[in-house]
Amino acid sequence: MITGIRKAASICLILCLLPGCWDRIEVNDMALIMAVGIDKAQDQLIELTVQVFIPNPSAGGSGGASGDGEGRVYTLSRIGETLPDALTVLQKELPRTFFWGHAKAYIFGEALAKDGMEKQLDFLFRDIEPREQANIYLCRKTAKKLLLSLSDPNSYETLIKLGQKRSLEASSIISVAELIGTDSESFTLPIAKTSALISGGKAKSILIVEGDALIKERKAIAFLDEEITEGLQWFQNMKIERNVAIALEDPNKKITIKLKRSSTKIIPVIDKGKWSITLKLKINADVADNATNLNLMDEHDYLKKIEKPFNQLIEHKIANAINRLQTQYHADPLDLAHAFHKKYPRIWKENRTRWEAIYKKLDVKVEVNTIIRNPGISNINVRVNKGERS
Repeated sequence: MITGIRKAASICLILCLLPGCWDRIEVNDMALIMAVGIDKAQDQLIELTVQVFIPNPSAGGSGGASGDGEGRVYTLSRIGETLPDALTVLQKELPRTFFWGHAKAYIFGEALAKDGMEKQLDFLFRDIEPREQANIYLCRKTAKKLLLSLSDPNSYETLIKLGQKRSLEASSIISVAELIGTDSESFTLPIAKTSALISGGKAKSILIVEGDALIKERKAIAFLDEEITEGLQWFQNMKIERNVAIALEDPNKKITIKLKRSSTKIIPVIDKGKWSITLKLKINADVADNATNLNLMDEHDYLKKIEKPFNQLIEHKIANAINRLQTQYHADPLDLAHAFHKKYPRIWKENRTRWEAIYKKLDVKVEVNTIIRNPGISNINVRVNKGERS
């Protein structure tokens, strides 16, 4: 009898120690945050805008945001002294519990980004709920206006696809946290905007990315033009494919190459007090389009002849972008500072507070080596008459 009581007591004790689901939140009690907009309001307040999906598991069909199926998409906005404060105001007014696990985008409005994002970024890095894989974007004007303009019911799928783009890997929360701690304290973030499309005969808006903003000391100091953005991307986003076109003789007839693989190398040098750096870029490419009269399969090996002008074109783009960053913005988003820190730790320690002055006068050399391997499977040029072919 005593043995039986002991066994029963042991079983009860074990059951008490087993984890249960007492604190779980049912799906129909949740509001799934998909995107977050953060803006500067009056009197140094923060305006928080959230795009949330309200599940409706009891409904049938697949109506999505239309409300006829699995749920609805709502956009809510409130003001608070801080980001957590504004979030608390929203949570008090909404009967459902916010769930951050599905959030894919955090969008900072222009005014807040230029004023400084330090407190808001600190919250995103410190709080355990925002996903590390979610992306951070900037936008012109206000993030609230941008989110309110999204009319596509599949906007969540668009956010997922955006976050998976290789060129945006550096804008994830975890990547931005690392970039803030770089020696240069400068980096770029993508600019989000809406784009119109026609679906089912109706105009809708989806979220896209166009261009980069320059961040220095956690503030947006400029929205970069295409010239600088393109020059930087050769060293920032080398995993993405791109096409480059150049006219050899006739400006109306160009050859376009398609980047296949690439590698970079940064070589810093301090010699007799003079700081210089060489940026080396190696590109393997194929011909994507030939609008000239050149026979790229000819025995004269025109592929070798067109490599030099492509090298010069890309060298000019990169050098011009870095020169403008040195003289116009005094910012180092490629973190060239880290190259000197790594190679010359003692000298860097003595000069780290002078880096901005050194960077302005830094001698930057760019060397590009393009190897064009494939002229294409055909040399038939449909753009010219038979008598014009060389």
